[in-house]
Amino acid sequence: MSTYRSLYSFRIEHEYFEDSNGNALMCSVLPSAQKLMTQRGLLFRQTDENEWTILYDTENAGLDTESDIIEFRVLMSEPAFVFYTEWQNFNPMVAYQIDLPIGKSEVNATDVITEIGVKRSFGIPFCTIMIHLTEELWQAAKKDVPLKNTLIFKTPECFWEYVFICQNTNREISSECLKLETDKEILTLQR
Repeated sequence: MSTYRSLYSFRIEHEYFEDSNGNALMCSVLPSAQKLMTQRGLLFRQTDENEWTILYDTENAGLDTESDIIEFRVLMSEPAFVFYTEWQNFNPMVAYQIDLPIGKSEVNATDVITEIGVKRSFGIPFCTIMIHLTEELWQAAKKDVPLKNTLIFKTPECFWEYVFICQNTNREISSECLKLETDKEILTLQR
């Protein structure tokens, strides 16, 4: 009987959606990559919310660390994803790509995502993740310390200015009387 262990895992997080129960992005393996994974004795599983893992058969896995690349498609499952994401020069009409693994365990996703020059149309995912099955990745997994990367999409910061106009000119309201409350206490008032 085969025993499977973690080869590599990645997470996709978004600051805005971190408290929600759903996923802003969904990830799935491309059919061509599934064929390669079957040949190499690999499995792909979602191991947690927003986390995916490639598992290898400890008895029958064989990788070509020079050329093996597994491709995953990333789809936006939350229509408002782009509105809640800090991303300079985002173009919804083109497809993007991320090459993994990367040297850091956590990274701002928009720092490592690149345009691939393909115009998006029906069936073309918003982003493709390319996992390069390198010798470093393979050796780390065999030592039972598999590599893991976390891609973090940041929420844009906004500056809001509130102007309070007193309707009754006979009464003055001091700034100490004003209070702005939020459910997550993420807003602050400055003088």
